[in-house]
Amino acid sequence: MAGPGRWLTMLSASAEARRLRGRYTREVRRPLHCLLFVAPLVLLYELGALVTGTQGSPARGLLAHSAISGLLVWFGLSGAWVPPVAFLGAMLVWQRVARDPWRVQGWVLTGMVGESLVLMLPLAVLAGFFWSPRAVGLGAGLLAQLSSALGAGAYEELVFRLLLVSGLRWLCVKLLRLWRPLATGVAIALAAFAFALCHFEPIGADAFAWRSFWFRAVAGVYLGVVFAGRGLGVATGCHVTHNVLRVLLRHGWAG
Repeated sequence: MAGPGRWLTMLSASAEARRLRGRYTREVRRPLHCLLFVAPLVLLYELGALVTGTQGSPARGLLAHSAISGLLVWFGLSGAWVPPVAFLGAMLVWQRVARDPWRVQGWVLTGMVGESLVLMLPLAVLAGFFWSPRAVGLGAGLLAQLSSALGAGAYEELVFRLLLVSGLRWLCVKLLRLWRPLATGVAIALAAFAFALCHFEPIGADAFAWRSFWFRAVAGVYLGVVFAGRGLGVATGCHVTHNVLRVLLRHGWAG
């Protein structure tokens, strides 16, 4: 079945539509699809950082990227290439551990793009209640900001959702013997709190402000729910598109 025809079928109420929706829900969470969806975003970020002259610079200011770099320095690994290679390695290990087939469905990747755009909208509405464009300086140029928007979305989802939510959920289930749905909720909440708090000094670059903290905490919960329900790829796409939209709106207002 062709891609457009498959999506039209999924929108119906037939038994075939229910089967396709169930298949898509499984496929969208597979490690290989997540890898193929997120890897181009990481590559674009690294290329943008290279072009703008910020590759490997502390001024890049990406919390998760810096955390990955700092951790790997302990193992004697340093350099601008280390975080993207570590990202790729983590995704391939996930694929291996999951014993998932090396099968790619193009229609699933197309659906992930659409889902990312749709699921970004509640996050954009949420940002409207907390964020004022006049309160944010433009700082670096547009290309550098767009590059950072891609990197922040990709690396933060890797650290705070894939690693932290998954790790905390495992601990809650295995050690605390919590009911799995409850463990997932606890893990999402704790990871969202860490996600918000780590953006502020002394860990992050921002001075603490309650308005910004609560936005990031609620956004972290939302992205955690998207991750738990739709997988890493869609959560990353949602985060990245929201970041890019904010950058474009800043420049639009500034102009």
